[in-house]
Amino acid sequence: MASTYLACFSFFNGGGTRKNFGNDGAPRSKITRRNSFNGRRWTNVLLAVNVLVFIAQTATQGKLLFWGAKINSFIDKGQLWRLATSSFLHANIGHLMVNCYSLNSIGPSAENISGPRRFLAVYFASAIASSATSYWFCKQPAVGASGAIFGLCGV
Repeated sequence: MASTYLACFSFFNGGGTRKNFGNDGAPRSKITRRNSFNGRRWTNVLLAVNVLVFIAQTATQGKLLFWGAKINSFIDKGQLWRLATSSFLHANIGHLMVNCYSLNSIGPSAENISGPRRFLAVYFASAIASSATSYWFCKQPAVGASGAIFGLCGV
């Protein structure tokens, strides 16, 4: 059984040598050697920022929504930062919880696979691209990190 397991990994590794396997036959990779906390550093930062922005949003009684949500008429007047800031705002606690759960589920894997720089680049590029797409196709105000999280799923 173990030889079949090793043969499969050898096949998927391009038929190369088994230098990536330990003495016990278990595969060793960069992902498994990393400390699990270090492999999710930026995921944790993004989770914390989303929660802290929601707390600030609640403390300002929703004024923060008005200052940073994707509102097409304000973007038309040059407030392009709304394409990025809207990704850190959430409509309610349920919206925040679903996005945080999704980010916590997919984020660490995407961060480990792609590395921290690419992880952040994909997150922010996806956030801005999804807001821009919403700007072009939807006239309603919008908030949320869903577009950024879907971008991480694509990674």
